[in-house]
Amino acid sequence: MESGPVMALDAILSLPLLNEVELSTSLLSLATLNILARLPYLESFSILAEVEMDDEEVYNLDVMSLSNAFPSLTTFSSETISFHFIVSFLEAYKPLKLHTLNVVSTTTETYETYRALFDAVVFAAPDIDDIHTESQKWNDNNAVEDSSLFPFFPTTRLCLWNITSLQLIRPPPLKLDVGSMRTLLTNLPFLVTLELDERTGPPILPLSALSELAPLCPVMKSLTLYLDTKELLMPTPPNWTFRCLEFMGVGISPLQSSAQNVATFLSAVLPLTC
Repeated sequence: MESGPVMALDAILSLPLLNEVELSTSLLSLATLNILARLPYLESFSILAEVEMDDEEVYNLDVMSLSNAFPSLTTFSSETISFHFIVSFLEAYKPLKLHTLNVVSTTTETYETYRALFDAVVFAAPDIDDIHTESQKWNDNNAVEDSSLFPFFPTTRLCLWNITSLQLIRPPPLKLDVGSMRTLLTNLPFLVTLELDERTGPPILPLSALSELAPLCPVMKSLTLYLDTKELLMPTPPNWTFRCLEFMGVGISPLQSSAQNVATFLSAVLPLTC
């Protein structure tokens, strides 16, 4: 039964100009991936969910690294595939031309898998400029206490200088403070889109920090943060404002100060067209 789909996929090699593939999870296997890895002009590869995976159903690629695999791949996306699988894929095939990674996980992720995912990106795709991750479940048994840095994003050894879009949807608690945000933004000066969509725990990053972070966002057009609005007094005019911002999102940030004070501060720090 297995030979049919594999033989059919093997015929893809007779289509050397093929540049886009969408693959169902039912056809996902090492043999299939090795066939696709040999396509010289494949630019976009998507894994589509046929059925939602259970927590215990985690793909694990125990493969040897291949030279010159996916030589033209610039976009990789997946639905319901665990981050552990994505790490295995990146480490095995090392698609050096990858620019866009868009992955959604419905399995239970941990801080360790998040850290492993970004480590694999740094290793396999040094020129990546667009990262979008979404995790619908996570395990906080090994929660990180230190809130001064991202618990998993390798800011201290960051080589993802060219990133223009970073979107983390439903991540584990990032515990963002002013120091960690300054570190992130200083290392990623070309960010156009930053979405850190946290939905658990109380926010730590104060709303007033936006005026301090604004000069570190010279080209940013879209920003979403989980913000603490407590104890925001009637603000004085901020020293810095965002120059290019077109959209400001706050997710489920609670309104814990006077709505008028919050609105007044935002109107002072954001462009009129935002």
